[in-house]
Amino acid sequence: VDKTPEISGGGPYYSVVGASYFSTMGTSVLRGRNFTESEERTPSRVMLINEIVANAYWPGKNPVGQCVSLGDDATCTTIVGVVENVMLFALVRDDRAMLYVPPAHASFGRGPPAAFVARAVGDPKPMVSLIRKEIQALEPNMPFVTVEPYIDRVAWQLRPWRLGATMFTLFGAIALVIAAVGLYSVMAYWVSQRTHEIGVRMALGAQRADVVKLVAWQSSRAVLFGLLLGALAAAIASRWVADMLYETSPHDPIVWTVAALVLVAAALVASVVPARRSAAVDPALALRAD
Repeated sequence: VDKTPEISGGGPYYSVVGASYFSTMGTSVLRGRNFTESEERTPSRVMLINEIVANAYWPGKNPVGQCVSLGDDATCTTIVGVVENVMLFALVRDDRAMLYVPPAHASFGRGPPAAFVARAVGDPKPMVSLIRKEIQALEPNMPFVTVEPYIDRVAWQLRPWRLGATMFTLFGAIALVIAAVGLYSVMAYWVSQRTHEIGVRMALGAQRADVVKLVAWQSSRAVLFGLLLGALAAAIASRWVADMLYETSPHDPIVWTVAALVLVAAALVASVVPARRSAAVDPALALRAD
């Protein structure tokens, strides 16, 4: 390519792939088209690029139809499509500028394929031996064929993320339990200190259900205020933990909802149970309580 803007991830790198590669890997063609069958089999000068290349070299424009020079090849290659970004060497923070050319490209489509990729329906492991036999039948001189599921190929990169996710989940659950227990204790103590007030209300004719509702509502207001402050603090702190999460948003509504519901439930139980117990006491005894 004539102009070379600086790309943080490096590259552009290029890959020689067939037209079925993108559907097999689950990569979407965002603009333009895929390679045709004739472009795969006969010498052609077409290529696809990913979004990083499109945004770096043609910001705000449609690169489809542009003609570029690759390496020392003075003859231009036409861009026929733009595909979404993929990770090349790592699973996170590794978006690379990528060019894709067909196997029959006049300059780059040379040599035997380095790898075949197959998409299985369901569990891919039963297909390993079948694929190995098919490849060995096509190439009898090949002494050994390595066939493995893609998940096994990247397992060593997933392992630390899974360990981290397990530890985060464990410590998060412990922290949530501790918060719920602490909230329960504080609210239960606060309600128990109102035994004299509850006795006065009962002596003046208040019904047991009314007393319980009043205490629960007052407790809920305090808890909701605390939840709003906690949510604000968590939202501010989320920017520092975002990089530690894999394909998970620090603003995941399910996580926030579950945490809030657990704390609200703990507060309500801590309010209602002592309130019901206090309301069941004889008003005369409650009035004498200090």
